[in-house]
Order: sequence, then C-alpha cells, then structure tokens
Amino acid sequence: MIGHEITIRDKLKHYIKPFHDSIESGGYGAALFEGKLDSQSYIAWLKSMYSFHYHAEKRLEDFGEEFAKYGIELQKRVRAQKALLDLKNLGEHRVEIIPMKMPRIENSAHALGVLYVLEGSTMGGEMIAKELKKTLGEDTPTSYFNPYGEQKMEMWMELLESLKKMALDIDSDEEIILAACGTFLYFGREDL
Repeated sequence: MIGHEITIRDKLKHYIKPFHDSIESGGYGAALFEGKLDSQSYIAWLKSMYSFHYHAEKRLEDFGEEFAKYGIELQKRVRAQKALLDLKNLGEHRVEIIPMKMPRIENSAHALGVLYVLEGSTMGGEMIAKELKKTLGEDTPTSYFNPYGEQKMEMWMELLESLKKMALDIDSDEEIILAACGTFLYFGREDL
C-alpha cells in the first residue's frame, strides 16, 4: 500500500499471530468453545490466569513510572485481582499463587511487549465471558475476562496510542516484539 507506514502495532500483529492462533486452538479456551469446559476446569483456568497475572503485574510495577509518562496507568489495568474476585465468587477462598515461568522483563521494551499481550487478551475476553455464561450459567463470574465492560475499546485505543508514542521513544521494536512473542510462550499455559 502506497504511503502506509508500518507501525509497531502492525509488526506486533504480524509476529504474534502464530502464537495467538496456537493458544486459541488449544487449552481451556478451546475446551470452552467445544462445549467441554466444566466449572472445575474454569476454576483451574482462573487459578492459572490469576498466578500468571500476579507474577507479570508484579514485574510490570517496576516500569509504572515510565508507563505513566505515556498515559498508561497500570493500576487501571491489573487483572490478577479480577481473577481472584471471580475465584472467590466461585467459592474458592484460599487461592495459592502458583510458581510460573515468566517472560523476560528487563527493560521498558520488554515491559511494553508483555503489556501489549496482556491487554490484547481483553479484546477476546468479552466473547469468552459470554460463552462462559452460556455454558456454565448466567451467574458465572467473568470479571477477569471482561475487566473493562463498556470501556473495553476506550482502554484498548488508549493503550495503542501510548504504545505508539512509547515505542518511538524506546526505539527498539525488535525487543518489544520478542517480549510479546515470549509472553505467548507462557500466557494461558496451564501446563507450566
């Protein structure tokens, strides 16, 4: 396309697609859409996501000030507590944090790549939340999968604008992309 600048988002979408497709085709999400997910599997899924977000969010906190310079308020974007709330609403009052392998987060570029994947997962979350309610019952708590409700697109667009600005200043697209791809190696993996 003439005149089209390839943005960091274009690059991220291109390079993470195989990882994204792999997650969608297996695990708990696939079981849900195949009608094979029961309430105990949902609890196990939430426990895995709670632990992953707990560890990732702890690491991302180290970059909170830098993110804030670009308008990214990490406290508005934490999802570990949403998963924990869902678990408590499902009767799981003693939830342990599972030790997990995590992607490398050694600098701002890594942090941005990881955050992009975590936030990108909210885009399909609304569809997952609807399917969970359909499969497990309307009273199924789904705040982890649909954390922003009606503000989902606003939160996503805000992140994309910040991503663009921050990526220009960091000037390390390769590290951002590698961190995003690396996140998919661990994100949503219940076998770790």
